[in-house]
Amino acid sequence: MRLNKWSRRLLIGVLAFVLSLATSVVASANDPGYQLHTFTNPDERGLAARVIRLQHAGAQNGTLISTFEHWIPNGFPTVPYLIKRSVDDGATWSTIATLEDGETGAGRPWPVKWTPTLLELPAAAGGFPAGTLLMVGLVWNPFSGQAELQLWRSTNQGVNWTYGGVIQSGGKFYEPFLYIDGAGRVVVVFADERQHPTFNQKVVQITSADGGTTWSPVQNVLANGNGVDRPGMAVVTKLPDNTYRMVFEVCGVGTPGCQVRIKQSADGANWGSPTDYGTRPEADGRFLTSGPYVTWAPGDTPAGQLIVSGAGTWRTVDNQIFGPENYQTLFVSYDLGATWHRMPTPFRPAGNYPEKGPCAEPDGTNWSGTLLPSADGSSIRWMTSGPRAGSIQCNAWTQAANVGTIPRSDTFASGNGPGWINYGGAWGVSSGAYRETSGGGSGTKSLTGSTGWTNYTVAADVTQSSSGGDAGVLFRVTNPNIGTDAHRGYYAGIGVGGTLFIGKQDYNYSTLGAVPVTGGVTTGTAYRVTVTAKGSQLTATVRPAGASTPVTTLTVNDSSFLTGQVGIRNLDTAAAFDNFTVDAIAAPNLPASATFGTDEAGWIPYGGAWQVAGGTYQQTSTASEAKSLIGRATWSNYTTRADVSIGGSTGDAGVLFRASNPGVGTDKLRGYYAGISTGGNLFIGKQNQNYTTLGITPISGGVTANSFYRVSLGGSGSSLTATVTPPGGGAALAALTVTDATFTAGLAGVRTFDDSAQFDNVSIT
Repeated sequence: MRLNKWSRRLLIGVLAFVLSLATSVVASANDPGYQLHTFTNPDERGLAARVIRLQHAGAQNGTLISTFEHWIPNGFPTVPYLIKRSVDDGATWSTIATLEDGETGAGRPWPVKWTPTLLELPAAAGGFPAGTLLMVGLVWNPFSGQAELQLWRSTNQGVNWTYGGVIQSGGKFYEPFLYIDGAGRVVVVFADERQHPTFNQKVVQITSADGGTTWSPVQNVLANGNGVDRPGMAVVTKLPDNTYRMVFEVCGVGTPGCQVRIKQSADGANWGSPTDYGTRPEADGRFLTSGPYVTWAPGDTPAGQLIVSGAGTWRTVDNQIFGPENYQTLFVSYDLGATWHRMPTPFRPAGNYPEKGPCAEPDGTNWSGTLLPSADGSSIRWMTSGPRAGSIQCNAWTQAANVGTIPRSDTFASGNGPGWINYGGAWGVSSGAYRETSGGGSGTKSLTGSTGWTNYTVAADVTQSSSGGDAGVLFRVTNPNIGTDAHRGYYAGIGVGGTLFIGKQDYNYSTLGAVPVTGGVTTGTAYRVTVTAKGSQLTATVRPAGASTPVTTLTVNDSSFLTGQVGIRNLDTAAAFDNFTVDAIAAPNLPASATFGTDEAGWIPYGGAWQVAGGTYQQTSTASEAKSLIGRATWSNYTTRADVSIGGSTGDAGVLFRASNPGVGTDKLRGYYAGISTGGNLFIGKQNQNYTTLGITPISGGVTANSFYRVSLGGSGSSLTATVTPPGGGAALAALTVTDATFTAGLAGVRTFDDSAQFDNVSIT
């Protein structure tokens, strides 16, 4: 639980500094980032950085504008807000303006400049053109306790500013954030203590329909009159479906750490009951605490990526800080917040851990960070606070990297490893490789990527220092910790006895398969270890790095883990890793077809026993359900067709349409299925982690085992049509049309239930 902010932020934090010196350093290969601004005065503080990318500035679109909280302990001398600009997407920064207290008179300027927020007007408002920049900052007098929210405007991309006046006064409010609601109004949401003690703290908002000239009365957004709860630090983003998400911290709700929560609004103005704190995002057995930020970025699915940050990472099982990931964890959702996954930040601020580091500021390291995705969502810029050399004060740090999108590659040529989190060992980047030098006695590992990644190919050049251990790549990893086999996921490596192996780890270890490596394994030699994870099919290969042959291949089937991060691991040997890559399983564009002449390229199986033989795609088990998928999550209006032959007399088989969220097991899917049954029927069903029949009709002449029938399912909008014809074409043996609007887009596929089956001549158009 946080203290009253006024008294808390007056503390010099000497005790915190002394305690931090006594903590041990946890090695981390994650990049330390770089400073947004270089201070000449060691007493200056820079925290709570904010950054925007200009989108309504004509030729200057893409320019980054940033600012940050700026002050000196004890209030002397006064310092202004600094406006920073980058014209190379954050690689370099220059100061283009300074903003001092806009008021005049006795006792002015007030010396402390806290928590600024920036906004670019997307459309003209109140006589101000589109592209006008607004900045609101909290200007404070530490001697009288008075504070004001002051507003400034710029009509030339931040070079010159005009003071717009005081929009809130009277003290004890904090952390303003600017955004545009669904009606096009400017909104400032901020934390407010002015009704203390009835409300220990609440989140409120004011709105302006004229570009910030006039403002509405204060409205409660998050408020509980129990005198205990402290919601605050609210940040809002707009999603592509035109709804809004707000993240905020809540202190005093029964768990430590000021947990991060999220709430949604249809219009960005109405947030429901102020006593409703929404939900707490949880991912991989963790939750975030303090100083959150939220943003949306494009991604591989129509929903894109909803990304949330927090200062700390805690375990849900015991409400304890989780050290390896603390100060370097983001949450990401690929379904607009329905489910959450975990990925690393682009950098971890330097300092001693797990304490807050040697910043005298009690809020300290990683407080109130900011996220800015690249235009295509492939990388993300992280700005946050951290210690700096020669001072006990925090400064604003920044770095951008790809930490959670595929494709991903690391050559480690620049001497750092952004987006990697290590678990045990002594990791570092040197001589163009990522090295673990302790010897891997506890199965040390380093991980990157998203716990929501599903099907991909991961590869690395692996060099072992001794012959008594093993090293390789990790994939589909979740719930990691420090220790031998301390995670859930798979490990493909080379090692003792010159073998290539795939193992399963679930806080223990079991070998799924192993084969001798052609030519053996030599210490000091780099080998290219590659793994492709497609549904329940896992294939590993190894060859000398830089050579095309000889190649050793191992394929196993296991469905224990279907999603997770990637990484590298060594056991009982030091090792070096280089040329690390993660690539997506190649997905076709529409139209697509498959005749299965040699392989099942692009198909991803879930359960069953799949193979290509005799020119057909065969599922040879009688599993309760087996399926294989292909395509893109964005496919919407199309038709899946396939020649289908049921192998027995007890089940059904057919084609899938608009499929998503696949898993292994009966009805582990969201989407539509059109099948033929040995009972002689054509049917359309809906699977949503359960099964509902939407329609059924008899097939003329029935269904004969081991005979092919041409089955199709497709549609436009909510109208779905299935047909059965002879495999070479001809009159329909059955046709069925139903209406359902549950699923609008997804993959194509084939499926069996309680029987074996063969598929051929698949077309998706």
